[in-house]
Amino acid sequence: MTIITKMNAKMTIEQMNEIFNNGTDEQRQNIVEMYANINVKNRNNDKTEKHAEKILNKKNEKRTNYVKFLESKSVNGLIWAPTQVGKSAATRVFIETCFRYNTPVIVSTDNKTDQQEQLYNRIEAELMGASVELLKVTDKTFEKDLRKCIEEGNKRFVIFCLDNSSQIEKVIIQLTSNYVRYEQMADIKRIAIIHDEADTVAKDQDTENIKDGQAQSHKKWLELKNVINNRMGKLDLKRIFVTATPENVVLLYQVECPDVMRLEIPATYTGYDKIEHIQMEDDLQINRHLVSEVERIKESGTYEAMLYCIDRKIVDGHEVLLRNLSNQLDCVVNTYNGDGICTYIKKNLRVKFEKKLNKYDIEFQKVGRYYKMKNMAIRKFYTIIKSIGENCIITIGKDLICRGISYVGEDVEEPITATTMFYKPGKTMNIVGMCQTIGRITGCAMPTLNRRLYCPKDVYENYMKYNRDQETYIKNIEKSEGLTTTVVVDSSEFEYTRPIDRPKLNLNKQIEKIRSQLPKKKPVVIESEDESDSSESESEDENDRMTELIDMWWGKKTIIGKILSYVYENEGVDEDELKEFLRNNNYSKAWYSDLAQVNKEYKNVFERKNNNTNLNKEAREYIDKME
Repeated sequence: MTIITKMNAKMTIEQMNEIFNNGTDEQRQNIVEMYANINVKNRNNDKTEKHAEKILNKKNEKRTNYVKFLESKSVNGLIWAPTQVGKSAATRVFIETCFRYNTPVIVSTDNKTDQQEQLYNRIEAELMGASVELLKVTDKTFEKDLRKCIEEGNKRFVIFCLDNSSQIEKVIIQLTSNYVRYEQMADIKRIAIIHDEADTVAKDQDTENIKDGQAQSHKKWLELKNVINNRMGKLDLKRIFVTATPENVVLLYQVECPDVMRLEIPATYTGYDKIEHIQMEDDLQINRHLVSEVERIKESGTYEAMLYCIDRKIVDGHEVLLRNLSNQLDCVVNTYNGDGICTYIKKNLRVKFEKKLNKYDIEFQKVGRYYKMKNMAIRKFYTIIKSIGENCIITIGKDLICRGISYVGEDVEEPITATTMFYKPGKTMNIVGMCQTIGRITGCAMPTLNRRLYCPKDVYENYMKYNRDQETYIKNIEKSEGLTTTVVVDSSEFEYTRPIDRPKLNLNKQIEKIRSQLPKKKPVVIESEDESDSSESESEDENDRMTELIDMWWGKKTIIGKILSYVYENEGVDEDELKEFLRNNNYSKAWYSDLAQVNKEYKNVFERKNNNTNLNKEAREYIDKME
C-alpha cells in the first residue's frame, strides 16, 4: 500500500480515503481540510447556479415614459468575494446556467490582454468537451464564427471582449447585423453580459445616459445596452458584475440587495487579516529588506515570489532596476509589463531555460544575459523557473500587478506563490487600486506560507479599514430586502485619507449625496420584555456558535486548533508568550490581533484583558466537560 505524502488538488476520492484511514495525524487533518474546501466549492457552485436562475428569470422592468417607451431597464446582479477567492469559477457556473436558458453571454474583462487570456483559459479548461463556442473579438475569425453560430441556431456561445471602445463596437455591429436576420434566434429571450473586474467598467457617475466628456468605452457599454433593449427585438438584458471591489457598482448602478451574492471563503484562504505588515516609509530601506527576504526564502527552501511595486520614476524604465537587482541578489529577477516578461538567468541555467521555452513553443529574444518573452503568462514563467531549480523570484511591475492576475505557478504541488510585496504607491493612488494590488498576495495557494507587506503606515491602515468596512456593508446588503445597494452608505463610514476610487467617479461626493437623501433614523424604543427575550435569544445563538467552533477546532492540528489548546492548557497567556508561540510554529503574528477583533468569530471563544489572552468562562467550562 502506498501513502501519498503530499496533498494535491488532483487526488481521487479513493486516494484521499486511503490517506485518511492509513496516514499520519497531519495527513488526516490535511484530508479534512481538502474535503472542507471541496464542500465549499460545491456550495458556491450551487449558490451561483441558483443566483443565475433568479437573475435570468427575473422580469425586466419596462419603462413607461414617452421618451423611453421601448426601453427595458436591465436587471443587474453582483457576485462578490475578496481578492483571489476564485470568482472565475462562479463566472463559469453562471455561463453554464445561461446556456440552459438559451441565453448567449458576453464576458468583458479589464482592458488588459493578460487578464482576458487567464479568464478565457480557465473557462475553456472547465468547459472542455462541451458543445459550446468561445469567441474572442480579437480573433481574425470572430465575425465568421459568430455568424456561423447564429446561422446554425447555436445559442451556446460566449463572446470575450476587452473593456475598450473598439472591441465593444465590434460586438455591437456583429450582433445588430446578424441577430435580426435569422429566425433560428427568435427563441432567444435574453442576453447576459458578465463584467469581470466589473468596477473598471464605470468611468462616469452617470451609468444610464450617454453624455459629452465620458470615456469612449463607457459610452459604448451604454450604447450596447440600448441596442439590446431597443433594436434587437424583445430581449431582456441581464448584467452581472463580478468584482472584489464593488464600491462603485453598489453606489452607481441599480442593484437590488437580494441580487447580490457573496461567495463562501475556503478555509485555506489567506486574506487581508493574515498579512504581516512591516512599515517601510523610506526607499532607502528597500534593498536591506530585499536581501533579508531572499536569504529567508533560500534558507527555508520554500517556493516564493516577491512583488516589487514601487511607484517611482526610474531612468530608462524597469530594465535598469532589473539589472541592478539581478546583480545584487541571489535569485531570479524579472520585469512584467506591457512589453511582456524580461528576466536575467544565471549562466549555468540558460540551456535548461531555453529548452523549457522551446518545449512550450514560447518565442523569446535573447539580449546579452537577458531573455525577453512577449507573449508569456506569468504563471507559466513561474512554473518554468521552478522546473530549472530556482525557488525565489522577484517580479518588478506596476499596472499588471494591480488586479486580475494570479501570481502563482501552475504546479499542483508547491507552486511558486507570491507571498511578499514591496509596495509604495503614489500619493494619488485610490483605496480600490491599493486593495487590488495588495490582493495579489492573498489567495488559497500555499496557505502554510506567511504573507508579508512592506509599505508605508498610511497604506496599510487604509487597506485594513477598507476591508473591514467592506465586510460590514456586504453583511448589511445581505440583510436588506426590497432595497437597492445604495442603502449601505447609511451604516458605513467610507472615510479614508485617500479617495475611494478614481477621481472621475468622485464616490465620496456620491456617498454624501445619498446620505443627504436618506431619511433620518429615529431612535427605537424597545419594551423591557421584548428586550429580555431578544437578549436571551442572542445569548443562546452565541453559545451555540461557541460550541460549534470548539467542536470544529479542538484537537485539530490546524493553526487555530493549536492556539486553542495552548491557551487552554496554560490557562491564559500574555502577549509575549502568545507571539513567541506563533513565531515558534511559523505562524503569522497577525493571529494575535485577530483573536481580539470584535468582527471575528474568535470572540465567541477567546477574550483579552490587559494584553492577557484567555478563553471565556463558557468556552473553558465546555472544554472541561469534554475532557
